[in-house]
Amino acid sequence: MSDDEAGEEGIRRVVRTQSPITLRSHEFFLLATGPIRRAFLKRQVLADAGVDSGPVALNPTGPIWFLLGVITLIAAITITALIVDRRAKGEEAAHLQVEVDRMASTNMDQASRIGALEQEKASLAAAEIKKTADAAARVQQWRAAVAPALQAELARVNAKLVDDGDKLDIQLDDDLLFDGTRTELRAGGEEVLTRLGAVLATLDVAVDVVGHTDDHTARRRREEGEPPRWAPSESLWGLAAARATLAARVLIEQGEVPAGRVTVVARGKEDPLTSNCGPQRRAKNRRLELTLRPLQ
Repeated sequence: MSDDEAGEEGIRRVVRTQSPITLRSHEFFLLATGPIRRAFLKRQVLADAGVDSGPVALNPTGPIWFLLGVITLIAAITITALIVDRRAKGEEAAHLQVEVDRMASTNMDQASRIGALEQEKASLAAAEIKKTADAAARVQQWRAAVAPALQAELARVNAKLVDDGDKLDIQLDDDLLFDGTRTELRAGGEEVLTRLGAVLATLDVAVDVVGHTDDHTARRRREEGEPPRWAPSESLWGLAAARATLAARVLIEQGEVPAGRVTVVARGKEDPLTSNCGPQRRAKNRRLELTLRPLQ
């Protein structure tokens, strides 16, 4: 093996274990320095033959040349690595910048959407508050118009007007309208309902006619020696429904309340005002209520 080949083999051993970038740098070094090394080798041969070829020739295969080649190769590898690293970092930075811009745009869109939703939520809340306030104001105005109009008639028959929020309840005692457990109106009961109906017909109200009873069923009354006197049904629901239906007919036919504003409701024993212990308390639970609501 010639000295020139030995020098090249030494360089190859330095870079053999390097990366593909390193090998390419080595090949570039050999290609770039080949003519120079051949020129030095030619001048060395001429010098050995005694032919003067000019200035003193350097030995391209000597230790200095080898060291110079290694240094040049290391410099080429370093520069190449720096270029590649800088290019990679530049590409990574560009990619990160694109991602940052995309995330910024997404955040702006989301912030805008959240702002719009918050504004819509605030608008809906304000509208709901206004709606509730308007409804409360209308109920208050309605109550202020209805209660005084009924006051004189209710005082005449000693009936109660109960304020129940968005509605008013007129409570008519059982003995004011009916005799005991009968379903027929007593003499003064029809007049009471007729006069109340005449007032209600002039007001902006819907009327629920609600029948209530005590808890004494027909069977229990028989056992206690007090036969029930209602028909056709002997149930408490039947008694409540029969009384409420009769009262509604008087309000419509004689009091001239529009039929579309009247509803019949039978509650039976389900909503007592007090316990059913004793005749007086049971009589209090047997009642007729006129629940007044604003017309929709």
